[in-house]
Amino acid sequence: MNHEVKQKLIWLIPACLCVLTFFLIHLMQRIGAFIIPGWGIIVLSIFIGAIIFSYSVRLRLLNRIGGGEVLFLAAIIITGMLVPESTVDQYPEQTSLTVSERFDTAWKKIYGKNLFEEFSLHKHLLQYSQSLANFDVHRAGQVGLFSLFGIVLGTCFLFPVDPFDRRLFVQRIILLLLVGLAWALQTELLQVLSRTREVTFVGFIESFIGVSLGIFLFAVADVIHMSRKRSLEDHRFNILGVGIDAVNMSACMDLFNEIICLKNPEKKRDEFDLSSGLQTRLPAMTTAMGVAGIVESRRNQMLQRILNESVLNTPDGMPLVWLGKLFGYRDITRVYGPDLLRDACAFGVEKRWRHYFWGAAPGIVEKLKEVLEERHPSIEISGICCPPFRPLTQEEEDQLVEEVNESNTDIFWIGISTPKQLYFMDRIRDRLNCKIICPVGYAFDVNAGVEKDAPDWIKYSGFQWLHRAIKQPRLWKRYLPDNPTFILKVIFQLLRVRSFPMCLHEHVSQPYKDEDGYDRFPAGCVSLSAQTMSQACERVASWIERGEKKYVNICTADTVVQCYDQPALAKIVMNSGMATTDGMPLVWLARRFGFSFAERVYGPDLMLALCSLSESKGYRHFFYGATDEVLDRLKMNLLTQFPKLAIAGIYSPPFRPLKKQEKDEVVEKINASGADIIWCGLGTPKQDYWVSEFRPLLEGSVILAVGAGFNFHAGSVRQAPRWMMKSGLEWLFRLIVEPRRLWRRYLIGNPRFLFHTRKQWNSSSR
Repeated sequence: MNHEVKQKLIWLIPACLCVLTFFLIHLMQRIGAFIIPGWGIIVLSIFIGAIIFSYSVRLRLLNRIGGGEVLFLAAIIITGMLVPESTVDQYPEQTSLTVSERFDTAWKKIYGKNLFEEFSLHKHLLQYSQSLANFDVHRAGQVGLFSLFGIVLGTCFLFPVDPFDRRLFVQRIILLLLVGLAWALQTELLQVLSRTREVTFVGFIESFIGVSLGIFLFAVADVIHMSRKRSLEDHRFNILGVGIDAVNMSACMDLFNEIICLKNPEKKRDEFDLSSGLQTRLPAMTTAMGVAGIVESRRNQMLQRILNESVLNTPDGMPLVWLGKLFGYRDITRVYGPDLLRDACAFGVEKRWRHYFWGAAPGIVEKLKEVLEERHPSIEISGICCPPFRPLTQEEEDQLVEEVNESNTDIFWIGISTPKQLYFMDRIRDRLNCKIICPVGYAFDVNAGVEKDAPDWIKYSGFQWLHRAIKQPRLWKRYLPDNPTFILKVIFQLLRVRSFPMCLHEHVSQPYKDEDGYDRFPAGCVSLSAQTMSQACERVASWIERGEKKYVNICTADTVVQCYDQPALAKIVMNSGMATTDGMPLVWLARRFGFSFAERVYGPDLMLALCSLSESKGYRHFFYGATDEVLDRLKMNLLTQFPKLAIAGIYSPPFRPLKKQEKDEVVEKINASGADIIWCGLGTPKQDYWVSEFRPLLEGSVILAVGAGFNFHAGSVRQAPRWMMKSGLEWLFRLIVEPRRLWRRYLIGNPRFLFHTRKQWNSSSR
């Protein structure tokens, strides 16, 4: 069966499904005393089914909804609903005349005049404006119902379009408004055949307003949603703690080519910066990630670590593609494992990539080699190997590594089941000299022609799991528990009922001493400094005197919670020269580990203490963050309290990410000021990421991320009374002062802090 025939058969399934749908509509409209003929049901099923199906499975059967299709569809709907079925069956040539006569007769009988006789738009608009005073529940329901219809139209036909492609987006909105206009008109005209037989221009206007309102509400929500996502530079999104890359096949091939073109590093552990913004060391790990792998990673943190260390986790499953589009990545498409292997082999022929295939059952890998060499005579296959149905012995593993390294392979393909192939990839990675390791599961079987793949419409409609389970009943044990678990947990993640951090960090279990000899204790997934305020000031002064470059994180309970959700933030806190305990729960936790001397190192108090110390030491300060007004008042208040304080400069950044030129200007300005201490007041976690990014570029000895300290000392925000600070109730005071901004942090974050540190609270004191 050729490809064209398959494409035609694809239309049959949505057509049949829509026949059933419109049959139900047919029954409902019999109750309303008018009928859709059978031929109308079939034609409507084909057109609407094909359109919805093409957008849902992304087969691009109809890339655009043209005006011709819409007009034809509207004509079919109007005609089909008006034509009596018996007339169509008995007198097909007189159908149009009969319907027109019956419609005109019914209209004249009710209204006593022709349909458009003495029609006055001004009169009906005036009638509508007067009727607004009598807006009853029935009319409100009519507007609401048509608003839902408009939202459905937007979901089907606006969601696939990038709202920043303004021309196409506006065209689609106008087209949908025309569809809504036609639908509202035909719905109101059909009232003449209903039991109420009431047709009004007011009803038509309200129906159209409802449709338009729904379309515009969805359009505005879509633009706002995409505007928030557009600001994200990271193309990896979090699904249940696993990073999935929002890529398509073309982007994967470009990344493969970029990695293969890298030169082997002098040291095995050297990392390379990629154009995607990620870092990797060779050989780079890549995976074709499906739902089963993500669910399994929730049971095994080692597997989660492997996946998050992978430089490329392709979305090998339509649920992941749909979630990616929901998160704002409209260019994401399914990168199916067998397709990835096939396209990489084809793409690499001209670039002379060398491939090594390891996996599958006996005879399959040999068949795969024959198929690929027949398809691409110039392909370079450096080796193949069929492993035994048991774990490799150390001798067999050493022999495989030696063979792969001697073959000068670029891509090492693994074709066994998940998660075995992922553990194997992680185990031998450091011993291989290839550029890429890519486990692709049963892609060997599919490309060898041994395993018949599912039809395209099944693969791209999200039902491939059902196809595979029917062919291989042993897979029911995987899909029946895993699929509902995945759906439930994703719903929890989307509703923010539960967070699933990408746990790239190592959990600290015991206290230890940092490089300066000071104690640090576990707090959630990070470690904090157990010290007093005077010790904190002494450490900062010692760094300045020795010319060391350090940064300090002022950590609260909210910081600990955010570190769970953002592994990059946890890494920043762990690498800081000092992570202070800015909260009584953290002080109590430090004392629980035996550090009875630990005090609260409150960020605003640390700022005042260092300013006081700087008067005698001559340290220069630079303040970055907040608004110009806040910075001016902060400077004035500090100089009033500390007349000899040297303020080297202040800078208020714009409320957006800095451009490259602006970053260079900030670095130049701060370095030119000669500041010893640089204060950053952007709020967590923004200030922590800023500190991590700018620390290597700035010459000042110490950078401190102090959060709301700027606003407190500028007098913009009130501080809690000291008794509330000492009793651990400062969060309650701040919640009362700023409820809209802080309710989520404290009402949701505080219970999460207790949950994440529960094991550390229960640990025995030293």
